[in-house]
Amino acid sequence: TALLCAVAVFVWVAPPINITLENSILGTDITARAQKMHLNIDPVPLIRLRVLILGVGLVWAIAAGVTVGIKAMILPIALTLIGWKLIDNYIDGLQKKRQEEIAREFPLFVNMIRVFSKASDLFIAINTSRQLLQGELRKQLDIMIQELQTRSVRDALRRMAERCNYVPMYSLVSVLISGIETGSNIDKILEIFASRVYESRVNEAKRKVKSQPVIM
Repeated sequence: TALLCAVAVFVWVAPPINITLENSILGTDITARAQKMHLNIDPVPLIRLRVLILGVGLVWAIAAGVTVGIKAMILPIALTLIGWKLIDNYIDGLQKKRQEEIAREFPLFVNMIRVFSKASDLFIAINTSRQLLQGELRKQLDIMIQELQTRSVRDALRRMAERCNYVPMYSLVSVLISGIETGSNIDKILEIFASRVYESRVNEAKRKVKSQPVIM
């Protein structure tokens, strides 16, 4: 009886055959969050894991309630909610790791733009700097270069900043757009900007060191 009830509930929440997991009631929030965070991941495995956690939790909770009593349902329900939350935390962890990687490469990117812009125009300096980077920031800059085939430099730079979702990048893009469109010398601005970004990274590293427990 418990198993039949669980199956009935599962069939009710599971997506119909003609609806993909990404668009199902159990997957729309994961898909939307991944897209909003610009995470390059396949949400289907996470959605399947969520379905598995929910299915096992329902079967366990109903079986415990029927055989033992209502109070016995507390543990499986609690564990199901914890499993659900862990999937959300995993997505947040991916976003945090992504932003940390961008932040780590960002000071180098700014300094290289400043150096290369002295020997060429600003856009060539940006593209040359891009080719010397690796990791997440390089990926977003590669997408920007591809978008330049159909978009303006201003639009492509701003979209790149939105994908990075890193506050200093918005400021840098504003400076770069100004320099590209007006042709003005922004070397001094980039120097000050690079210095502040570097100081911010150093201070952040110091805070992390101080927050670590002291091992006696």
